[in-house]
Amino acid sequence: MRHAHEHHHEPQPTGKEENDVNMSTINLSRRGFVKGTAALAAASAVAGSLTYKPVKAFANTPNAAVQGQAGEVYGHCRMCMLCGSCSFVATMKDGVVVNIEGDPDRANNAGTLCPRGKSAIMNVYNPHRIKAPMKRTNPEKGMEADPGWVEITWDEALDTAAEKIRECYDTDIRKLVQMYSFAPYESGHATLGIGLWAMALGTPNSSSTKGQMCAIHYGGCYTLSAFPTVNYDGVYCNYLVILGKSVGYDSGLAGGDARTFANCLRRGMKYVTVGPRASMEATRGEWVSAKLGSDLSLVYAWMHCMLYEIENGFDEPFVKNRTNSPYLIDANGDYVRGADGKPLIWDASSDSAKSHDDPSLADPALFGQYDVEGTPCQPAFQAFKESLEGFTPEWAEAYSTVPADKIREIANNLVKYASFGSTVEIDGQTLPLRPAAVIIGRGITNQEDGTLCDIYSRVLNMLLGNVGNPGGIISNMYCDYLPNELDGTTEPYFEAKTCTKFNWPPQGLDYADVFPHRHSTNTLMMRTMCDPEKYGFDYKPSVVVSCGSNPITVTADPEVAEQAMKSVDYVIYQGCYHMDEMAMLSDLLLPEHASLETHTCHLFPGNEGSATNIDPEFAASNRGVVVRKGMKPLFNTLDGNDQLIEIFDRMGLIDLWNETANENGCIGYAALTGFGQVPPAAVQFEDPAYKLEPGVKYTAEEMFDRCLKSAFGADKGLDHLDKVKMMPYNGFYGADVYPSHRNQDIRFTVYLEAQKRSGDFLIPKLREVQESGFDLEGTIKFPIDELRRRYTALPYWPENRQIDSAPAEFDLYGFNYRQPFYMFRMANMDQDPIRRDYSSKYMPDDNAILVNAKTAADKGIVEGDVITVESLFGTTKGRAHLTETVRPDSVGIGGARGRKTSWMGKDLLEDTSMNDLMSGDFGYIDPIHGGVIDTVRVKIYKA
Repeated sequence: MRHAHEHHHEPQPTGKEENDVNMSTINLSRRGFVKGTAALAAASAVAGSLTYKPVKAFANTPNAAVQGQAGEVYGHCRMCMLCGSCSFVATMKDGVVVNIEGDPDRANNAGTLCPRGKSAIMNVYNPHRIKAPMKRTNPEKGMEADPGWVEITWDEALDTAAEKIRECYDTDIRKLVQMYSFAPYESGHATLGIGLWAMALGTPNSSSTKGQMCAIHYGGCYTLSAFPTVNYDGVYCNYLVILGKSVGYDSGLAGGDARTFANCLRRGMKYVTVGPRASMEATRGEWVSAKLGSDLSLVYAWMHCMLYEIENGFDEPFVKNRTNSPYLIDANGDYVRGADGKPLIWDASSDSAKSHDDPSLADPALFGQYDVEGTPCQPAFQAFKESLEGFTPEWAEAYSTVPADKIREIANNLVKYASFGSTVEIDGQTLPLRPAAVIIGRGITNQEDGTLCDIYSRVLNMLLGNVGNPGGIISNMYCDYLPNELDGTTEPYFEAKTCTKFNWPPQGLDYADVFPHRHSTNTLMMRTMCDPEKYGFDYKPSVVVSCGSNPITVTADPEVAEQAMKSVDYVIYQGCYHMDEMAMLSDLLLPEHASLETHTCHLFPGNEGSATNIDPEFAASNRGVVVRKGMKPLFNTLDGNDQLIEIFDRMGLIDLWNETANENGCIGYAALTGFGQVPPAAVQFEDPAYKLEPGVKYTAEEMFDRCLKSAFGADKGLDHLDKVKMMPYNGFYGADVYPSHRNQDIRFTVYLEAQKRSGDFLIPKLREVQESGFDLEGTIKFPIDELRRRYTALPYWPENRQIDSAPAEFDLYGFNYRQPFYMFRMANMDQDPIRRDYSSKYMPDDNAILVNAKTAADKGIVEGDVITVESLFGTTKGRAHLTETVRPDSVGIGGARGRKTSWMGKDLLEDTSMNDLMSGDFGYIDPIHGGVIDTVRVKIYKA
């Protein structure tokens, strides 16, 4: 194999030339930066941006902090799903970053950083960085094929990108595929760059490549109008049950969650970790060993105990007055409605049906059979309770292996610690106190019954009366609940939004019409791209724009993703960073700055760990806009937002960019604005005077500056933010931290009427397709009748599970777990030689396969043996680590590792990878949220 840098024979510049080159690079951040093509060509010569060519003479580079050759750069880290929760300060000497620490002024991380945050230094000086725009000259694509890269000017690169995208826009915008992942969150273009710019162009094919392995959103979006998820209240919770989730040290997070969990332990919170592995936090509490994939049986059994076995086992006033449990339903399971269209409730005090918001309603009935103007009906809670009758602890024990007595013990503890009727005073206001909760994570949502377990774990919390109250579960961004004004309930939002439209032939290549509640079905998109006609499409994609996204390694079936990239006419890797698998399959590379080289800002609206934060001022003071004031770029790279702005300008569509920013905001999660999140997930242009004007091309910095001034005032632009580092935005104070206090009239949905309504609309449409002659069931590998059952309003148990029907030779359950050092591939942690060396020496589960000692003995495996793990879909190898922290019927593989090209080092190809054991095909996903099933049956043997 010939390395790409062999194409370059330009002499190395002198020190003076280096200074001239870097001054050109500095100017890239200003308006008109792309016009200096001669200087850019010189910068390209210095950059030598190809694989295996290391950066030379760091100490001699003239780039340094804004303050000069020595000083500090600072900002926020976004290298995990907490998206800006931690701030850092980096020290520079002689123009080189020599240290990075957490910013002690930021309450959330209080001077700490996790391994990813610390690795930002290595990002800047990664020898595998793509250091200049390049185009492919070798049409053959493959993981080990030399692309024949040729460096080009930014003018040529951006003109080419604009030409390819504009061609789709002018002919058939559906042919444009845009993909994004976590990387754009860390880089500059998290504003319109996580899909909104492509949606503005009109393509139905903007797809996240990250979420299919972590589909944690549906239940929160459905029940609490909460995105991305919900968490426990770390200030007051006294009893916590953890399902499929890492907290504390194992969460691998510096901000909020880990420190809060430690504080909870100090004040005596009791907690139970349920699952196949004793995590780090489980060693400080109680580990309940449960068979992998059995969580739903436990949730059902706990609710059974609360309704059938425990006296006063649920919070009756809350269920009556704060949920839709008393709503009357007819024989079809639909609400019985009055003349005004509102759902009716049977008032036991007057023995009559009344609207849910009738002020005379005194005693909503939860049980019984009634007749409303000739319509037989019953309260939804009656049907709900009856649906759980057979889910006894003994039934759950048979499936989960958790003893029935332990199941009852946990249910009783939840009820006991919930302390129904207790209150707490916060800032002079009296709130319900319900200090017991159940929380969940991707370990249960990425299962065959992931949506069911996700949503019914939230319903269990409703029975405890803790939703949005002190001690319970809280919307992680502290958001208000979106109301359905007619029904008086929370309105399902974003991914759980009620289905009201369907297209055939399908429009979105991710099969969005069949799976409208998908979080991410990018693995399905990879298949449909390869053969669109087979899947019912009447068009074929021609251009892919990947925004810092790598669909090859982030999920299952990398060979399918590789074929998909080869099947399109042109692939643009926009905001790319290093010579990874996606780069090897691209035609045009548009590299962006390293995270420490950007000048950007972002709305930190709260995150997965926010609700746990113990700082009483956190929700008010730490929910706001954070800044990153980085070093000057080392190479001929360009901010990701500025790349997109230039492309839109060259397409003649700069007005569309400006309009999209004006309508949605441009600092934060602008793509969520249209879903009605309150407060908004992006800073809005609140003062119209600062909106982006038609016909004007702004830089990203200018766009941020105007948006800040519109929201905070004329003297609160980007320069001001640079000084103060953070400005609070729509925070919450005191008792208002708890959303149920702010939304006292809204009801939560124990009875999933909207989910049933989505099915009532969608399933007949799917049957029509099946009856038309297109074998939809064969395509999606899932019976439509079973899909109809999934769209139910009541608990049910899915039969015929794949995990239970694998061939007998696959006698173990394989699972993935979080490792703090290798939580994601973000920050290129798998390339970092320091971290790899440290991990191999001091982390016994590094690049290893966890095997129970008894299981290993039965199979003749000893500590350190290299073993193979094989599933129906693939194999991976690793070193056996014998431990009692996993069940005898399970094996665990930690972290996110495994590469498919040797261009960043052959040792990365040997990493143990859970992804190689899974399938992302139709039939191997949860059929509602589309998450890849990450629990597989496996067998192990010596390699």
